[in-house]
Amino acid sequence: QFHLLRLQSEEMRRMASLDILTGVYNRRYLVERANQILADERNHPAWVVVLDLDHFKTVNDQHGHATGDRVLQAIGALFRGAFRERDVIARSGGEEFVLLLGRRSGDELLAELERLRQRIEQLSPEGLPITASIGAASHLGHAVAGFEGIFESADRAMYRAKELGRNRVVLAGTWTRRSHTAA
Repeated sequence: QFHLLRLQSEEMRRMASLDILTGVYNRRYLVERANQILADERNHPAWVVVLDLDHFKTVNDQHGHATGDRVLQAIGALFRGAFRERDVIARSGGEEFVLLLGRRSGDELLAELERLRQRIEQLSPEGLPITASIGAASHLGHAVAGFEGIFESADRAMYRAKELGRNRVVLAGTWTRRSHTAA
């Protein structure tokens, strides 16, 4: 009976850490794990990535919240299995996702995020054109900032991606880098 209780407890903990809509982790789990993961990766490049779906309010306003939910579910399904087992992918709220990705050089990260951006653009969930603005910052440039400081840098990079025209990847400190040129 103790074994059954332990399994039930583990399952409840797992369920409490997931976003019910998308199936990725939730913000609470992200915050709980972030500093530990960054500390574990202190000698390797690790990244905080902020990904925001472009013009998502328009999806909800024009097509309804049920459609918006299905779009978010499709994005969550795209994320699941697209990253390494140690990585943490979380929905931080609304149409914003935060990724904690370890052991990648800047070039590796940029290539991976560009592929992700393209996959989102090609997905067309519910037949709708969906794009994402993505910002990333490394913990290597933030020796004592902790997760919140790195998150702020990644968030600023994501907003810079939006300012540059959306549907692109920007690494913190590389404001002129364009990863996507509109057709």
